[in-house]
Amino acid sequence: MREDKLNQELKALTPRLLRAVQMMVRGSDLDSEDLTQDVLLKAFKNRDGFQSDSQLYTWLYSIARNTVFDAFRRLKTQRKVLERPSEGTDFELHGQEDGSLEKRERFR
Repeated sequence: MREDKLNQELKALTPRLLRAVQMMVRGSDLDSEDLTQDVLLKAFKNRDGFQSDSQLYTWLYSIARNTVFDAFRRLKTQRKVLERPSEGTDFELHGQEDGSLEKRERFR
């Protein structure tokens, strides 16, 4: 597909694509506008991969779906990393009920 024709079609399909991405990420912390921009960038970079036997929106939607899935995976990984205890945590003191934590705190 020629670059100028692709640009015109991408511009025309952007609002529809944005609405689809908004529906996919609804209720999450993900930014639908950023993800839509990522989708358009991926589509433009991989324009040679578009086969004219399907509709452009179908191709864009599959890129959008994969981009959103990847973003959810990254978000899940980031949350796991943030939930890990930091180094230097006293695991043996965590959850003890004999008051040793309070005793230790008084001696600091």
